Amino acid sequence: MQDIRVKKSIYNFNILNNFLNLKKERKMNPYAIFSLMGFLANLCLGVYILSKDAKSSLNRVFALFAFSLAFWAFGEFMWGNAPDIEQAFLWDKIAGFGYLFFPVFLLHFMLIFCKKEEILKRKITYIILYLPSFIFLYLLWNTNLMAQGMIKTYWGYTYVPGKLYWIFTLWMTVIFILYFYLCFQLYRKAKIRREKMQAKFAGIALLIPIVIGMLTDAFLPAIDIQVFRLAIISTTVMAILIIYAMQRYQLMTPGPEELFQGLVNIMNEPFVIINPEGTIRAINPVLNKLLGYNKEELTGKPLMVIFAGGKGLEELIKEVPITDYECIFLTKDGEEIPVSFSSSLIKNGEEELIDVIGIARDMRETRRLIQKEKELATATAVAETEKKRAGELEEAINELKKKNKELEDFHDLSVGRELKMKKMEEEMEELKKKLGEKGG
Repeated sequence: MQDIRVKKSIYNFNILNNFLNLKKERKMNPYAIFSLMGFLANLCLGVYILSKDAKSSLNRVFALFAFSLAFWAFGEFMWGNAPDIEQAFLWDKIAGFGYLFFPVFLLHFMLIFCKKEEILKRKITYIILYLPSFIFLYLLWNTNLMAQGMIKTYWGYTYVPGKLYWIFTLWMTVIFILYFYLCFQLYRKAKIRREKMQAKFAGIALLIPIVIGMLTDAFLPAIDIQVFRLAIISTTVMAILIIYAMQRYQLMTPGPEELFQGLVNIMNEPFVIINPEGTIRAINPVLNKLLGYNKEELTGKPLMVIFAGGKGLEELIKEVPITDYECIFLTKDGEEIPVSFSSSLIKNGEEELIDVIGIARDMRETRRLIQKEKELATATAVAETEKKRAGELEEAINELKKKNKELEDFHDLSVGRELKMKKMEEEMEELKKKLGEKGG
């Protein structure tokens, strides 16, 4: 067992040593330079894409696609310079980790690019995508059904397809057809020029190496016609076009959703990003909680799903910025929530609308306070009225008391006079009696 390990170590060391001494021994195959160019181009492309936005799943998957091409290119470079058939065949198997997986990375990238969230949420999608690659890799390493071996040609060693190689070719063809179909659908549905150009370059950049590669590396070898392999060197053209699209049309560069993602998560007010078609692109947790939805339920839905009424609002927010527009949010349970809505337009250098950023303010508490203020104002007015009436009543009572006093004084005066008259009458009567007695 130890002897076997030692032999394997010596064998692997010899492979590495042969690679390191290619230039020194002047045995480098000049045709392998094209593979080396493809390796460097795809390696740089993958690194550049990750440098733009390593957190983006779109960028990560496309970087895996680029790295798988680079891995394939390096294996092709190595088998092209291999000193014998055995080492060339070993490098072909190692390169299989690249050429057997790049098609699924490519289709995976397009599914993300087209925002096929429903498909990507299912585990079965990844099984269907990646399982065939693992099966082909197993067959490549353990049988001769994928590759029977290597042959010597004027450009170096190249593989001889096995009996199941045509199935692999058919599988790749189906994947590439799906890729270009999705790319065409994306181009057709795009509303703004930037998105159309992104889809266009995603198609054209891949069309060149796929058509050339399928011809020279797949179809012709499958019918036993050996020609110089052009798939890898043609990917350098792809790399150039992809980098141009990234620079010119912001392909795989952070869009408003990514740029505002940090803001989305820390905003204390309901926050929404709307694309030019009036579809919700992203929302923050505050809006999720307010409306009773989760992110997946609202993403990709028309904006008017969350508004009650609001006729004309969808077109208005795409034309001009609005401030404190009073409208009604509609929750998942049908509850109406009054909000004040403000929006800003995000445009590119060509003045094309890219997205609309919307911020809402829940007006329920404000309206409750306004209602309380109105009630307080009403109560204050009523109190003032009552106070005024009380003053008037008090004044009337005081006036009444004054009149009553006057009446009482008059009454006392009148009674006093009557008593005096009565007393005078009594005195006169008494005087008369006294006069009568004296006269008698």
